[in-house]
Amino acid sequence: MERCLLVSSMHHKQDSLASFLNTAFPSVMKIDNAAEARVTLLDQDFDSIVIDTPLKDEFGHMLAIYAARNPLTSVILMVQNERVDEMCKKVQEYGVMVLAKPIDEQLFTQTLNLMKAARYRMAVLKKENDDLQSKIEEIKLVDKAKCILIERFQYSEQTAHRAIEKKAMDRRMSRKEIARMIIKNSERRKE
Repeated sequence: MERCLLVSSMHHKQDSLASFLNTAFPSVMKIDNAAEARVTLLDQDFDSIVIDTPLKDEFGHMLAIYAARNPLTSVILMVQNERVDEMCKKVQEYGVMVLAKPIDEQLFTQTLNLMKAARYRMAVLKKENDDLQSKIEEIKLVDKAKCILIERFQYSEQTAHRAIEKKAMDRRMSRKEIARMIIKNSERRKE
């Protein structure tokens, strides 16, 4: 379920913004200050965060930068029109979208849709990256296990590779798991 965090100190605007956000997000949490928002972000993840500046305890751009540390969270910073350029210079490099107030509903809807699309694309890229990192870790572990077999049993590189693959098939385990077992057994023998 997609979740949105709305941070706004202006309670009269908070309800209208929240009802508008509810058209795009099934769950919208409302908070009225940056400190509470930071505490909430420690425990919970949100798909999108909308910050209506200024906040009670800070302007809001530092909260936007803090919130943008999660690459899968879209952050919108709403500022008065005369401060848009200034805020863009401060937050755009962190991937924060700056919108001028008063907000045009059509533009806001388009921005939300663009941010959803970007977030989905980032999720795909993150998964691809995680898969590649896992593959690299497997290659490193298997190579280390092969080195152990080569040193200990004078296997050739091909024989060590086949031994790991055969053991993985025989035990119905991954090559990564077999490599970890070989490395662990080698470390125990050294002790």
